[in-house]
Amino acid sequence: DRVYALPGYVDAALAAVECYLVLYDRSIRRPDLAKADSTSQPAKPAQVPKEAPQKKSKDAPGAAKVKVDTDPLGDKYVRSKDYLADALQLLKPLFELKLQDDRVDQAALRIYNRQKQHLKAIDTLNALVARNDANPWLYPCLVHLQRAATSPDDLPEATQTAIVKVLHDHAPQLSNREISLEAYLAEFVNEHGTSVPHLQAAAEAILAMPTEGQDITPALELLTRPLVTESTGRQPLSLSEFMTLYRTADTLHATVASDNFLKSNEPVAQHFISYASQHFPLASEFKQL
Repeated sequence: DRVYALPGYVDAALAAVECYLVLYDRSIRRPDLAKADSTSQPAKPAQVPKEAPQKKSKDAPGAAKVKVDTDPLGDKYVRSKDYLADALQLLKPLFELKLQDDRVDQAALRIYNRQKQHLKAIDTLNALVARNDANPWLYPCLVHLQRAATSPDDLPEATQTAIVKVLHDHAPQLSNREISLEAYLAEFVNEHGTSVPHLQAAAEAILAMPTEGQDITPALELLTRPLVTESTGRQPLSLSEFMTLYRTADTLHATVASDNFLKSNEPVAQHFISYASQHFPLASEFKQL
C-alpha cells in the first residue's frame, strides 16, 4: 500500500492509463493501424552472456529466488486483449487507498465513458463534484451521458433515471434538450476562453466516443486557441501550460496516425512549432526541428 500511495506510482499509473486509452482509441478510429501494431514483431532484446550457474548453498536452503524478467520490453502489455480493462486494473489499488486525487477520478471517468459504464461514471462524477464542482472534466462526462440518453441503445430503467437526474442537476440545458451538443460545446469553450484544462476537457468531450474514421481536426484545433495570443489578448502560456497542450495534441494525433506529430503536415503541429520557436526555443522536443 505504501508503494501505491507514492506520488511516483500515481504518476506512472496515470501515464500507463493514457497509453492504454490511446491504443484503445486507435483500435476504433484506425483499425488498420491497430492491426499492424498487433502483428508487428517486437525487437529482440540484446543478448546478455549467460553466467555460469551457481551451486545452491546448503547453508541457506530458504534463500529467495532471483526473478527473471521474461518480457523486458513490455510487449505483452502492448498486445493487450482489453485495453480499457487493463487500464482500470492500474487504478484499482488507488481506488482502494481512497487518495481523493482528482486525476485518478478523471482517468476513471475517461475509461467508464468508453466502456459505457454509465452508473460507474455517474458515481465518479458525483465524487468529483463533492470535492470541486467546477472541475472541467465533469463536462465531457455530461456530454457522454447526454449522448447515451439519446442513443438508440436500450438502457435499463435505473440507468436512464440516474442519467436524467445528473443531467438535470448539472446540465439542465442538455436535460431539457434546449441546446444541441454542438452549441453546448461552443458555449463551454467561449465561456472558458483559453483555459488549458478546459480546452483539454472540451477536446475529450469530442473524442469520448471514438468511431472509425473519426475526424479529430476539431479537437486538435481547439488546442491551438491559446497559441494565437494576438487574437485572444491573453498572456503567453507558461512552459508547463504549453507542454500540456502539446502532449494532449500529440496523444490525439497518435490515435489516428503512425507518424511523428511534429514532423507531420498537420497545420496544428505547425502552430506548436511556431509558438515554441518564439517563446520556448530551448524546449527539448522542439530543439531539433
